[in-house]
Amino acid sequence: MAGWSREDFFYGCYLDLDPACIISVNAPAELAKWCFVEARPLPNIFVIGDTSFADEMPLMCLEYPFLARIIKGGGFDFDRGTLRGPVYLVGEPARIDAHAEVLRLAFLGPERADYRRWNVDPEIGEQLLRESESFRLGDAETGASFPLDYFIRRVPFVDREARIDALGLRIAHTAHDCYDILRGDARERVALGPQGRRLPYYELPRLDHIEQPHHFRVVAVGTDSGMGTRGGTTTFLLELAGELILFDCSPYVTKILHANGVSLKQVRGCIITHIHGDHAEDVVALALNGHKRMEIWATREVWRSLLVKVACYLGKPEETAAQLFIHREIRPGFDRFGESVDINGFDCAFFYGVHPIPSVGVRISQLGRHVFTISGDTALGAKLMELADAGVISEARRRFLMSMPEDGLCLVDVGSAIIHPNLEDLEGFDWRFVYIYHRSELPAAMVGRANLALPGQSFARRRMGMAAMDACLMRQFLDSLGIENRHRWSIIFAGMAEEQYVEPGHLIIEEGSDKTESVYVITHGEVEVRIGDETVARLERGDHFGEESLFRQSLRNANVWARSDVRLLALPRELFLRMTREDEQRETAISERSVFGRLERLWRNRRLLADVFALKRLSATRRHELALECEAIEATPGQVLAKKNARDRDVYVLVSGVLEVDMGGGRKHLCKPFSIVGERTAIGQIKARSATVRVLEPSTLLRIPGDSFCRLYRSVPALRFDIDEMLEKRRSRARRG
Repeated sequence: MAGWSREDFFYGCYLDLDPACIISVNAPAELAKWCFVEARPLPNIFVIGDTSFADEMPLMCLEYPFLARIIKGGGFDFDRGTLRGPVYLVGEPARIDAHAEVLRLAFLGPERADYRRWNVDPEIGEQLLRESESFRLGDAETGASFPLDYFIRRVPFVDREARIDALGLRIAHTAHDCYDILRGDARERVALGPQGRRLPYYELPRLDHIEQPHHFRVVAVGTDSGMGTRGGTTTFLLELAGELILFDCSPYVTKILHANGVSLKQVRGCIITHIHGDHAEDVVALALNGHKRMEIWATREVWRSLLVKVACYLGKPEETAAQLFIHREIRPGFDRFGESVDINGFDCAFFYGVHPIPSVGVRISQLGRHVFTISGDTALGAKLMELADAGVISEARRRFLMSMPEDGLCLVDVGSAIIHPNLEDLEGFDWRFVYIYHRSELPAAMVGRANLALPGQSFARRRMGMAAMDACLMRQFLDSLGIENRHRWSIIFAGMAEEQYVEPGHLIIEEGSDKTESVYVITHGEVEVRIGDETVARLERGDHFGEESLFRQSLRNANVWARSDVRLLALPRELFLRMTREDEQRETAISERSVFGRLERLWRNRRLLADVFALKRLSATRRHELALECEAIEATPGQVLAKKNARDRDVYVLVSGVLEVDMGGGRKHLCKPFSIVGERTAIGQIKARSATVRVLEPSTLLRIPGDSFCRLYRSVPALRFDIDEMLEKRRSRARRG
């Protein structure tokens, strides 16, 4: 299409037709930042693609491009108080409504009906509503706030075509994630897929001394604003008694953690201050982590708003979104700190900020001593004075928020935007204790006076000894092997193991090598296991490798590469074998309960499980656990694995061969290798088998105890999500006949 510029993103496309037609088919996280950096106009037409998310990222992150278009891109005339041009949402009606609901909650904030539906205390709801209304754009003459539909136009597909007559534009939905953009006689074809550039555009930050365990510290993962152009947006990583808690979950946080060798296994959960995209966009990736359900600390209204966002991104009901997390409700104060929440022995007292939507900050203390405060997004200074004078907030509230810096460090939002404070609003703060965030640079006049929080920077550090962490990881490693005297051996290994540090790209083990003097346990970082050109596993903190060739006295059977900075404990061969010989005095060498027997089962089963699509997102640790509980069986033609109406609950993975699933009434289908059967009874969807499963030709299967499968299904959201998707596709095929 002559004269139109185009940029393809991962499952997204940006088309610049002319000033009136800037189209984004899907909108990757931080698209607005990319537009600012590349000096591209912000889209005013958003086409919602069919695929909701991929690579653990939502593909339609509409909120910030919309806000940027309205606030910073000239969409709204602030002098006249009028809209220059609407934003068009194009897609299937239900998808449009879901994204519009996210926009409403993030742009305007919850309404009175929302607070009532969510059972929020009426006094709290009314106060939060007054504050939201004070930030809303409204009619200059009447003062009435504009509703969301003043800013957007909903353009649903009708007979697979959407028309925007005011712009002379037609968008045809030709196939799954495929569109024709038509204007006059010109046509541009868009087929979304994994091709094209991936955001973010900036280099991921290195986190300061992240491999060292700490009793307490705060690490800045990102400190820029949602519309800044220098780097990732605001998220902090709290380390409390050696365990990690995220403070907000901005775009690409999980990628930053992985790039720095931090396993999501180490992360207990996330404090969500509010649902703006620069603080909560990566929460889907956090949920589908392959390890466990993450805990979410949030107020009731923030939690319910977050569920609306997650449900929209996944294309699922809010009830499904809620099952991905464990909600820990917090109760902030307005003019004082709210109820203290104990997190790993630290007292976390929350307070409401003043923001267009409900938002909180936190004060962290231990044994009555203030350690750290993070303001969260909140107005300060002149805006608080204006709101106090107007009776929107109390004078006590204003004084409380202006008294944040105490005898400990304080991170303060100074975003210098319409809804954020300016540096002048911090007059009277003691700069010795204050670091500012939500911006990437300081004005020249403030350099040397104010402290700017930088990505990767650590604050208020109190280190722990490495030996304690190493002994803990050794104990977990020996637990997985079933060692009886694990306490003694964990201390021995922690003291005798050789500590090794390797950089990204380093080859730790070479395929075909005869060097088999060590077994390795990862204490920090991520490694990739490759056989030839195929990646067969990614291992992280607490995982181990190198034991198979040691036991079999064979050459190394894979390459192992460092994907990040990695710290390893290399366990001496002779010491490891001595431990196994001691174990074999209890069990015979061929026993499944001996170390060698358990490892044989692990090596055999984990390779087979790796090819099961529905289990792909299980972490290596979880797949390891499952492999140890599987039993390999050889089945003969005619053998019945499951009988209709029976109440047994085992799950079967077909490795090779063919199975017939007979549901009765002439309804039958065949199962191909790496299919799963029997999972519905295991997870409790049905009480008895719905079909008879019969072997048609010699087959190899893995039998998974139903209780083990159900436990994983309930505790690992990524597995639950993929199994539910698999079952929904089966039901769709059955409905189609």
